[in-house]
Amino acid sequence: MITEYEELLDWIYSFVNLEAKRTRKLAQEEMKLAKISHLLKSLGNPQQGQRIIHIAGSKGKGSVAFLLDVLLRGKGFKTGLYTSPHLLEVRERIRSNNSFIGAEEFNAGVLRIKSIVDKIEDQSLEPTFFDIFTALAFDFFNREKMDIWLVETGLGGRLDSTNVVKPLVSVITSISKEHTEILGKRYRDIAREKGGIIKENTPVVLTANRKVVVEVIQGIAAKKNAPLYYLPDFYRYKSLGYARSSNGDIKQRIKINEYMLHTSLLGDYQAENIALSFLTLKVMKEKQFRGFSLNLRVDPESDLAALENLTFKGRFSHYIREGVDIFVDGAHNAEAAALLAKSLINLQGSSIAADQDIVGVIGILKYKDYRGILKPIVPLLHYVYFIEPDNWRECQVENYLEIFKSLNSRNIGFTILKADSLDSRWLKGVMEDCRARSTRSFCLVASGSLYTAASILKCLEEEA
Repeated sequence: MITEYEELLDWIYSFVNLEAKRTRKLAQEEMKLAKISHLLKSLGNPQQGQRIIHIAGSKGKGSVAFLLDVLLRGKGFKTGLYTSPHLLEVRERIRSNNSFIGAEEFNAGVLRIKSIVDKIEDQSLEPTFFDIFTALAFDFFNREKMDIWLVETGLGGRLDSTNVVKPLVSVITSISKEHTEILGKRYRDIAREKGGIIKENTPVVLTANRKVVVEVIQGIAAKKNAPLYYLPDFYRYKSLGYARSSNGDIKQRIKINEYMLHTSLLGDYQAENIALSFLTLKVMKEKQFRGFSLNLRVDPESDLAALENLTFKGRFSHYIREGVDIFVDGAHNAEAAALLAKSLINLQGSSIAADQDIVGVIGILKYKDYRGILKPIVPLLHYVYFIEPDNWRECQVENYLEIFKSLNSRNIGFTILKADSLDSRWLKGVMEDCRARSTRSFCLVASGSLYTAASILKCLEEEA
């Protein structure tokens, strides 16, 4: 029997979804702030007068949003967290104090929005999938009286549905070439789109980026009289490697300025994300925003302690099944893949994976930078399983198989797996196949897209 929740979810998915289908023409037609503005106005503009941190970037923005959420909750603030896409459950996009929006609240919120949409006569105001979710999140956060909202952009920044907020601070993470069919093919173009979240007289925090990106962001900030805080001017940060604890978990050692952290949050790149989160809090503490002073205590030692046992699903997250280390990372562009490769090399340099074969489980969506994603990873692998579930209409391995072969100078073996669904039995079969192929121990690394990460995470949760 179909529930009300399922019916409403089907209704949302009936609208244009730029997460699933991205073309310049479609984006030009659909990415218009008038759509979300109409919805929010009809809801009473719940975003106005709120304390919001707005986060954009090509990679790291989700991690930074999660980190800030953890740190602010640790300081006693009630937080609303809005991120995308989801990995396992669509309600995970909208969180109150790290709890997913409840099914009842979801249904009630969507029904309010549906009553607005049903009355729209001007077709140009018909919302997208992301417009509806953004309105749902903002309405929910307002009704729940959240102290601070952490809002991650979906696509780009300038025309993103979230760019109707007036934040306390804008945060821009690392910018790389992604969604070039919509945002442009040059770093300058992409930086201009991401920098579109910068607001007049509002501080902006920028992580380390290539020179052209920094110049573009500096230019936008100067025009808008927005104070710019560049991470390398304030923090030094570095991953010092990995070690296995007595219970089998893996910990990463990170140094930020003079402080040390041992954390379950893996991936060399998280050192930068943690430092960026600290700088954001520092800026929020030291600045008064539109006459409002945030009573925020910043204590690096206690803040680092709050991150010791933290993990983020799909961000080089670690699992153990049948004695096998499994790493899941949603790297889906060239720079993210290069960072994943760096983390794997660091892992090999430790005592953890020094004597293990690294077996890849790879699935990449259509129109991605196949060569850029595969080039840094393939040299580290000993075997590859390419996954291609039937329900993924745009991730056929044939799209990038020849590119893989051209990069496969060591002539490692591979298997293409097509399945109606991936489940724990499928994952067991992969591990059994690995054991049959080699007497050496091995670890699995699943990557190539967030959808690959989500599929493997579902398998792992079935096993848990």
